Amino acid sequence: MEENRFLEMVDTMRASGKYSALRKILCDMNTVDTAQLIEVLEAEDLLRVFNILPEDVSAGVFSYFEPHTQEKLVDVMQDSELEALVENLFIDDTVAFLRSAPADVVKRVLARMESDERKRINQHLQYPRFSAGSLMTCEFIELDDSMTVSEAMTLIRKTGSKKETVYVCYCVDYVRRLIGAVPLSRLLLSDDNASIRDIMDSGDKLKFVGTDDDQKKVIDLARKYDLYCLPVVDTDKKLAGIITIDDIIDVLVEKTPRTLRRWRPCVHLTTNICKPICSACLKTESPGCSF
Repeated sequence: MEENRFLEMVDTMRASGKYSALRKILCDMNTVDTAQLIEVLEAEDLLRVFNILPEDVSAGVFSYFEPHTQEKLVDVMQDSELEALVENLFIDDTVAFLRSAPADVVKRVLARMESDERKRINQHLQYPRFSAGSLMTCEFIELDDSMTVSEAMTLIRKTGSKKETVYVCYCVDYVRRLIGAVPLSRLLLSDDNASIRDIMDSGDKLKFVGTDDDQKKVIDLARKYDLYCLPVVDTDKKLAGIITIDDIIDVLVEKTPRTLRRWRPCVHLTTNICKPICSACLKTESPGCSF
């Protein structure tokens, strides 16, 4: 939609108080395009239009706003609106926002969180800015290697909608040390009664980084092995989180010339769109859980 046409619709909808037509148009658009379109609005109209979006859509749109737009929106939000937004954001998107936000905004956002979530966010914020730990999210599928494929698929169906990605699942031992990984494509093609232990990647096939490793190592591993996501472990080799391809691309864009920044919308194609259809992008057998 052209910007002028959009602004005319906002004026019309504001006068009539009826936003259903605009809501449908925005929901049918790519999330990146929606974010770029509505962030031109002044604060009050921005909030009004943002609030007509479904919560799952609005959280995605917020993550694609420029930092100054995020701050502009939060400044005019009621506490209840801010709390609803925080509940629907992925942890890595929340951390990325808070890293660039003023102290008073950070304090206000953290105050709207449950204590456990606030503790996780604070832990992420303590990692060095250019470390692997600062990029990771805790929202991933964790499997026990004693599970069968059928049990793993049941868990994915039950919890997958709340995770950043389901296309690679990670296996830990009884003290949460990382011991393996298995791509969804392999689960789909394996016998229901097969053991996760027998089909997971382990040993040299399992690629990972440490929380304090430089982001360059993340980029190098992802590029060398065509990784869709990368597990992150602490000093005891316990699984701390994962880094997904959208965050890896963000780092690449920040480190490359300005001309490459036009690639930024492609992140959406490798995450939101590919989340339901990414099997077309994944290799059937992908050692190290690569594309």
